[in-house]
Amino acid sequence: MQHGIEDSSYEWITNSNDKAPAFMLAREGYDVWMGNNRGNGFSEKHVNYTKNQREFWEFDFEEMGLYDVPAEIDYILKTNGRTDKIAAYIGHSEGTTQFFIGASMLPDYYGEKVKLFVGLAPIVRLENTKNSLMKWASQDWIIKLLKNIVPSLHLFNLFPNNRLSHFWNSEFCLAFPHICEMGNEGFYDFDDQIDNVDRIADMQSKDPYGAGWRNLVHYGQIIATKRF
Repeated sequence: MQHGIEDSSYEWITNSNDKAPAFMLAREGYDVWMGNNRGNGFSEKHVNYTKNQREFWEFDFEEMGLYDVPAEIDYILKTNGRTDKIAAYIGHSEGTTQFFIGASMLPDYYGEKVKLFVGLAPIVRLENTKNSLMKWASQDWIIKLLKNIVPSLHLFNLFPNNRLSHFWNSEFCLAFPHICEMGNEGFYDFDDQIDNVDRIADMQSKDPYGAGWRNLVHYGQIIATKRF
């Protein structure tokens, strides 16, 4: 199970245990593995660089699809003592983008190693997005500004999980859950028949959870290229 941008493996278990996808699959007898993409709060280490160095952040979802997903799959199969395929890859948002890239550029590998691909909120192109924030961020001057400012100010992780974000996303949302609910409507559809309102603060404590700035720029460029 591979999460979306600015998220983590936590997204698969944050809901009530009777509705959280990872728990539901585990109860059905599946061996559940949850990946964490480069740059989020669970994946900030490198053999050569620290997260404060620009070199650490020189990647986007293309490298994730070409290198990271295959590394995860190979690790899972090796750990389980298997040589065939994993039963299914379930991706959400950016987790689908990296799979699409990997499967299109490494079709033989993905065809041999994955039996089933499940895409939740799949993203290949974004020119038809209705998200006003994404449209604003895709403006050419914004992209150019980011490319100039990020290296200068070392803002390689644009939305890290730190004390400020933790306060806003956890303590504030605990006190005013419905305000946070309205604020997130542009990113996902909240349904109180499915989503547990009492877990909003817990969910927000890990969201956003960090991502490489080039991922956000790459998505913005997809929109900008199509528009111009």
